[in-house]
Amino acid sequence: MNFRTMVKSLRLSWIGRLLDDTNANWKAIPNYFFNQYGGLSFLLKCNYDVKLFEANFPLFYRELLGYFQELSSTYGEEQRGKFIPWNNKDPDIAIDQKTLFWKTWFERGIYYVQDLLREDGKFLSLDEFKEKFGLKVNFLQYFQITAAI
Repeated sequence: MNFRTMVKSLRLSWIGRLLDDTNANWKAIPNYFFNQYGGLSFLLKCNYDVKLFEANFPLFYRELLGYFQELSSTYGEEQRGKFIPWNNKDPDIAIDQKTLFWKTWFERGIYYVQDLLREDGKFLSLDEFKEKFGLKVNFLQYFQITAAI
């Protein structure tokens, strides 16, 4: 038996426990940390790099996500057709060399780059964006993300 593979599989088994429909008290701490990045189920769809997460993100969860990324890059499906800007490891989709995740935007339904585009493929104007999502955003923040994308 390969000990490293066994440790990885045991860590990965936590994903199923964390994503099941129960509201067990023990999930409060992991959910706290994962919710900073949109929740575990959303995070697993992102092109993240755990090295770009905040320093206080626990090692156990970093390793869990790292093992999942390793497994999904080897055996998993690619997310096709929808590009997620949040938690993206691409250094070009970052601000001050930190991964992006704006909770208020995520809560308003902005999950994909396509959510920021008009039907013709161009970015929404700032006014169109504010109207569509009902967010109060200053022009610097909006142009920061469109420039990063």
